[in-house]
Amino acid sequence: MRNVVFYFEKLPMQWMLKSDANCAVDNSGVFQIPLKTPVEIGLVPGWHYLQMSFPYMGRNCGAATAQIYIEPGMRYQVVYTSPVVVSSPGTIAVSVLGPLVPQA
Repeated sequence: MRNVVFYFEKLPMQWMLKSDANCAVDNSGVFQIPLKTPVEIGLVPGWHYLQMSFPYMGRNCGAATAQIYIEPGMRYQVVYTSPVVVSSPGTIAVSVLGPLVPQA
């Protein structure tokens, strides 16, 4: 069951930023998070290491890292926000959405 929802947000003045965010969980393969489009994945309970950034002019910019603890039966939201200056780190905010609701 998918228990983590990822979002990518940028600041309104960053109209030139057209790419998706890159996300790696536990140093595994990288997946893309489109702008303002949620991506849901399932993670096993326990600690996980998140790395997020976005490609800009041929390099990864706005790199940010975070650790998240997944409790069994809970659902989480992870929001990555790009920085004002592309050479600065972005921010990752993690919040609890509540218990998982079984799907019919």
